[in-house]
This record gives sequence, C-alpha cells and structure tokens, in this order.
Amino acid sequence: MRKRHRSLALAIILPVFFAIMVGQGLVYLGGYFSLRETATNNAVESDRQDLDELNQEYSTQNYNLLGYGLVPVIQAYEENKPAAPLTPGSPEEQAYRDIIERAAASQLYASAEARLERYVTTFIGVFYQDMATNRMVLVCTSDKNFQPTADASVSLYLGSFFDAGTKFDQDSFYGYTLFDKKAGDIFASALYLSEITHPNRGGGPYRVWLIRETALGTVYETIPSFSIRFAIISGAVLVGLAAVLYLLILFVVIRPSKRLSRLGNEFSERLREGKGIDVFQPNLGRYSNELSDINDALFTAQESIQDYSERLRDSTAREERMNADLAIAERIQSSMVPTAPLRGEKFSIRGYMRPAKEVGGDLYNYFRVDDDHIAFFIGDVSGKGVGAALFMAKANTVLRLTAQDFDINKANQNLCEGNAENLFVTAFMALLETSTGKLRYVNAGHEPAFICRNGVYEMLGAEPNFPLGCLDDFSFVVQETVLKPGDRLFLYTDGISEAMNENGDLFGKERIQECLNASLGLPSSEVFLLIRKAVEDFVGGAEQSDDACILGLDYGLQARLSIKANSDELKNVVPFIDEFLSDVDENTRSTIHVIADEMCSNAVYYSNSPEPIRFTLDKDEDKVTGYLVDAGIPFNPLEKEPKEDMDTPGGLGIIMSKSLSDEFAYNYTGGYNVLKFSKKHSK
Repeated sequence: MRKRHRSLALAIILPVFFAIMVGQGLVYLGGYFSLRETATNNAVESDRQDLDELNQEYSTQNYNLLGYGLVPVIQAYEENKPAAPLTPGSPEEQAYRDIIERAAASQLYASAEARLERYVTTFIGVFYQDMATNRMVLVCTSDKNFQPTADASVSLYLGSFFDAGTKFDQDSFYGYTLFDKKAGDIFASALYLSEITHPNRGGGPYRVWLIRETALGTVYETIPSFSIRFAIISGAVLVGLAAVLYLLILFVVIRPSKRLSRLGNEFSERLREGKGIDVFQPNLGRYSNELSDINDALFTAQESIQDYSERLRDSTAREERMNADLAIAERIQSSMVPTAPLRGEKFSIRGYMRPAKEVGGDLYNYFRVDDDHIAFFIGDVSGKGVGAALFMAKANTVLRLTAQDFDINKANQNLCEGNAENLFVTAFMALLETSTGKLRYVNAGHEPAFICRNGVYEMLGAEPNFPLGCLDDFSFVVQETVLKPGDRLFLYTDGISEAMNENGDLFGKERIQECLNASLGLPSSEVFLLIRKAVEDFVGGAEQSDDACILGLDYGLQARLSIKANSDELKNVVPFIDEFLSDVDENTRSTIHVIADEMCSNAVYYSNSPEPIRFTLDKDEDKVTGYLVDAGIPFNPLEKEPKEDMDTPGGLGIIMSKSLSDEFAYNYTGGYNVLKFSKKHSK
C-alpha cells in the first residue's frame, strides 16, 4: 500500500515540479537576457561618458593638456614606421621601442597618460590612424604594463599597430565585442577625436581615436551572482513547494484513499468469509471532493453485491437441490434400462447408453416375453433434458407393456394421449422367436439397423413409418425376417451416427458399417468398445452433443478364441474346438481340427498382424461355421492357385482346407482379412 501511495504522490508532484521548473527556466532566461542587456547598455553609457570627457580635454583649448604631448610619438612613428610587424624581442623591435620611448619621455606625454589613467576600466588608449597604410598606431596608453605578443592585429604596447579594418571607416562606435588572445573576449568602444595635419611636417591629415577596451566578464560580472541567487531561491521554493504539496496530497488524497482501500480489503475479506459486509457508509461529510463520489459508488456497489449474494445463495441452493434431483433422476433412469446382457441357448443381447447431460432422452430395453420369445427396442426422444427424460420413461413403460402382443399401433396411441408438448420418439422394436430365428420388427422413424449375414454387415431393409407420438391413427407396417445362426443385429441412436467433431463433420452410417465389418469374430462387448473408441477418436475435443445408445443381438451358438501372433498360442486351438463341439461327431471335429490348425498357423506365421488373431465358431443343427480374422497384410489365398509348398502362404495347407470344407471364402473389409469356412456335421 505504502508504495502505491508514494507513487500517487509522485504522479502528482513530478508534473507540477516539471511545470514549475520550465517556468523558472523561462524566468531565468528572461532575467539573464534582461541583465545582459542592462549591463551592455550601462557599459556603453559609461564608455560614452568617459570618452566624451576625454574628448573635451583633447579639444582645441585643452590641446596642450592631452593632444600636444602625443605629437612627438606620432612624429617618431612617421619617421621610423616599419613596413611589417616586428618580431617581439628582436633587435629591430627593441630599436623601434627605444625610439618611441624617447619620444614619449616628455612631461606633456606623462600628463596625457595620467589623464587616461583616471578613466581606466581595463584599458584606454589614444590611437593614431595612419591613412596611408590604414594602420591603427597606439600612441598613448593607460596600461604601463602592456606586453607585446606576436599577433599584430591587437594593440599590445606603446607604438605597436594593427590593421584599421572597416570599423574605423565610420564614425565613433560603442559596445563592439572582439577577441584578444591575451585578454579573451573584450568589450570595445571607439571615439573619433579629430582629423588634423601633421604639426611639424605639414603632411597630409591623420586621424586620432580614443579606444576603450573592457574584459567582457567585467561587463557581465553581475550575471554569475544572479544565477547563483536564482538557483538558491528556486531550490528553496521547490523544496518548500514539495513539502506543501506532499502534505496537501497526504491529507487530501492519500489518507482518504488509504481509508477507502482499507475498507475495500475488509469488504473483500468479509465477503470471502461469508460475514456481514456492511463496511461502506454514505459520505456523511467525510469527504468534500471527488472521493465522496468514489465512496458513494463503493457504497452502492456494496449494496448491489449484497443483493447479488442473496440471490446467488438462493440460486445455489436451488441448483444444489436441482442437482440432487437430477442425480436421483439419473439413477432412476439408469435403473430403467438393463445393464447386464440377456443370454439364452441361441442368443445373447446387450446394450449401452451414455446421456449427453445428467438425464437423457435415449432408451433401450430387452426382456423375455416367454420361453421362446424375447422383445427388445431402442428409441430416441425428441428434445433433451428433463422433459425428454420424462417422456423417455413413459415411452419405455408403454413399449414394454405392448411388446408381448407386439401392438405398435396401441403403443403409438398411448404416447399420443396427453402429449401437450408434442414430443415424439423414434424407435426400432422387435420380437424374436428364439427357436426359429423369426424376427418381427418395426422401424418407427429410427436410424436404420445393421444386420450381419455371411460375415458382412449391411443395412436391414425397413418400411418408412412415422415416429411414435405424432399421429394417433397412423398404421405401422410390421416386417419379418429370419435370423440364421451366426447372424448379428446392431441398433443405435443418432448420437452415434451424428456425433460431430470440431470441424462440424458427422461420424455417419458409413463409418459405423466400416467399424462393424472390422469387428467380425469379436464378441458383442468388444464390438461396443470398438464403436465407442472410434466415435471418441473422431469427435476429439468436441463436446458430446447428443445422447448415445447402442444395442447388439447375437443369434446362434457361437464361441470365440483370441490368440496372439505367436506359435506358442497354437496349442490352444484344438482344446477350444473340442470344448465347443463336444456334441458333434468325432469325424467332423477332426476335420475342423485340420482346417483350423492350417488357417491359424498361416495367420500366425505370415500375417504380421499387430492385433490378436480372432477365431470364431458358429454351430447350428447341421453345420459348423468358422471365421478367422486378422489385421495383418492383405492376402487373398483364393486369388491365385496356391502352390503345393508348406513354407509359403497359401501353400498345401490352403489346398487341404479348401478340399475339406463344404464352403471356403475370403473377404477383406475394414482393414481385416476375414477367412470363412463351413462344414456339415451329424450328432
């Protein structure tokens, strides 16, 4: 919390300080340039007054006081002026200096020099302008300690000279900045005195200038002290302002915000613990700014959360009661369908159901009607949820009550009565006479059934009928077929055929048929697992969209043996045959021993099947039928005439098996080799 408060203070103070510092910078620049301009004007005015006063002393009436003492120096220059600047310290330069110093040795020159010294800031000199060479020659100076340098462009000692330049083609000037190697930047003013003729030689005119030079730092000496004072005052102002702002933010923003934050944490803690959450109160004069709006908003939110919490508790309680009711309904619905297979001497039947929600609208059932008849049905109620589940319970009861007489019309009329919600159920109902295999069935708008005959699954033909519960006067068409030993029937709801993957593709009836043909020779329990796994793999991560239900019937006596592609497994084949065909004559059993041994050996040694090899036997009153199913390399032993070679697939063993069988056939479906044989027998 504390870190967050400091951040809030900085977020307010820093922009304020930045704005103040920008303002102070602008004030400083304004003061700086104002002081600079004032200092410049003052320096110019000082130069103007002092040079004007000296000019008065140089006037005609005071000629002897200032000007006359300079004439000998000018005359000495005119008579001895060098053609070029002299090298300091050279004999020529020393001789020239001696001449100038002798010319300046008079009392009048000393008097003029003394007058210049009264006005010294840095330097004042009287210059003689040689009109012929446009040189400026120093003829009198206030600085007796001047030392020469090699640069002849600046006056350095008595009698030295520099080129006049354009400035000296004009009248007097003030406040001109120039650079001196020795003194640095200097502030220069020049006053034109007069233009006179050489007094002794009567030569052409010469011009006399008064020039004052002042170090630029001396002119602006007040600016550094101004900058220091400004920095001290600005820093003090900033520190004081920071303290005032921090205290203001602390008492006006941070402490009230901290209180609101503390109340918010207390509110959250109480809410988690399920305690009373009357934490925030109306403003009541605590705040007088925008924080009052925040407080009132939190108070309003608190009341809304309290109301919502009450509604949520009520809703949760209702949901828990509903979930408990749904759990009971799920158990009741599960108890309405058989969970264990139903088996007889010539049949076995089993079912599976998985609702999409807690309860669903799919149903199946099977039961004995008498010693020679079983009834079974599968259905799918329109809609989902509790309503569909209730109608499913009604449909299950009605269909079970009417199954004995197989009166589908009566079942339809019962479902139409009191059907205010206009629900309906698609259904496949059947009545099987177990002794003969006679099957009576009705498809009431349901998915087509698959029947397995001669080792291949195909759709069972059905007349179109309306679903049950739609029209109470509809007359349903009952159909018949006869099942033979080894035949299978597979029923399902659209939760299987219309299972949808993430791309919106449907599983479809074709995939169901492929899976069934791939399961030849497997018991019904394994067929169910294969179908469920295929659907789950197809759907992937998509959510189950509909209830799923399947029902499978096996007719005829049947036994199955599963062996690995390993020679040690072959020893299990003969005991398996003897146990299942114990009531068959010995000659037939021996023949089947030979056929089965050859077929299984061929599959074990040559198929390379990654899955177990399945060997199935079906038995009826006069015939035994066998199926060998493997997932190995596709190989049709009947495609070519086999060689009489025991070491190759389709060798002498295949020839022997064909000759001993009454029927011998091959089929490749769903990735499986299916080899079928049959042999008549006598008891």
